[in-house]
Amino acid sequence: MSVTLKTARLLLPLAILVLPGNADPAPQSQMNFTPVAAGTWAADWAGVAGKTYFFQWSNDMENWYYAPIIDFGEGDHSYGCASTTPRFFVRLHHGEFDGIDSLEKARNADFDGDGLSNIFEVTYGYNPFQATSTIDGPDNLLDPDDDGMGNDTEQSLALNPMVKDNPKVLLQVTEE
Repeated sequence: MSVTLKTARLLLPLAILVLPGNADPAPQSQMNFTPVAAGTWAADWAGVAGKTYFFQWSNDMENWYYAPIIDFGEGDHSYGCASTTPRFFVRLHHGEFDGIDSLEKARNADFDGDGLSNIFEVTYGYNPFQATSTIDGPDNLLDPDDDGMGNDTEQSLALNPMVKDNPKVLLQVTEE
């Protein structure tokens, strides 16, 4: 059975998209899927030097979400995929971006210019290519846990923006 047939049979169609970046990107191989266990697959691809990779998933091919995965460069890349839904799709976004020459730089970069790192955005459900990826306003100003601290503050303090934190308060004690 070919990989193409396995992909269709497992309902894991793949689209490989090239993100804006430098012109004439190097050719990119397709992602391969290998069944691991019931409802679980390994998604593998051969990376190309200088490319940054973002992994996306969808249950309907209309609404796409970034998985908390960013990878970079040449070599073999592999990630596990699991779904209990009857339909599950993944796609790989890749591009070459000025000044990005390592995985660390790709994760810490801010491709949409909103003040939030790419890894922060994909970890907490935002689009690293749109400064306003929800209808609620700019990603960096959102406060999803309603603790009074926006995402930009939560990121700078290395806090989870989905968990209500007690902001540190500086108290000045004086004797009378």
